[in-house]
Amino acid sequence: MAKRTQSKSEGKSKRAEKAQHRNKLSVHESKPKENGTSKGAAIENLLTRASGASLAEMAKVTGWQPHSLRGFMSGTLTKRRGLTVISDKINGERRYHTAQTGAR
Repeated sequence: MAKRTQSKSEGKSKRAEKAQHRNKLSVHESKPKENGTSKGAAIENLLTRASGASLAEMAKVTGWQPHSLRGFMSGTLTKRRGLTVISDKINGERRYHTAQTGAR
């Protein structure tokens, strides 16, 4: 009994099916949490406090690395959501807050 091999056209269609399936599972299609308990919402809540937040405080809440937090503030909060994030150095510690809070 001879083994049946796939023709090139059959292989491409299977690859196309897999790619289409991966696209359906895209992160961009996921819905945000409705109760506001996402890590992004937690960071926004910390930044809107009168005292703002340090990277250490945000990392403790989210479990993210400092470079990821800075990227989130720069990319998501500033560029996508249009918030103004202000960085101040108070008593040797860098603190971040949104422009609406006016923290110092």
